[in-house]
Amino acid sequence: MARKDLDRPEDFEAQLTIPVVVRGYNESGAPFSECTQTVTVSANGCLIVLATPVRNEQLLLVTNVKTEEEILCHVARRAKSENGLARVKVGFVSPAERFWELTFASEGRDPASGGRE
Repeated sequence: MARKDLDRPEDFEAQLTIPVVVRGYNESGAPFSECTQTVTVSANGCLIVLATPVRNEQLLLVTNVKTEEEILCHVARRAKSENGLARVKVGFVSPAERFWELTFASEGRDPASGGRE
């Protein structure tokens, strides 16, 4: 399954707080559901903070609380932060550029053009 590299320069991120619900299995294999919010969003995923321990590459179901839309994601990277919380970068398994109801500049397009090429 091909996955977008979340560190590529064309993956524009926006600092935006959007409430999400994350469901999956913790490191021990027990199911969990956690309400959290995004730190940044992109056309290919987001950065969130989780209290539940997760593994790199594991699958998670992320629900955009505002739209109630769900999307399957994979854990691209995680790093411990303060208070026992982990900063977790997740990537969409399938393309979903409109999941956040935003338009992101794409590779080769000038963001200052207002969407015109």
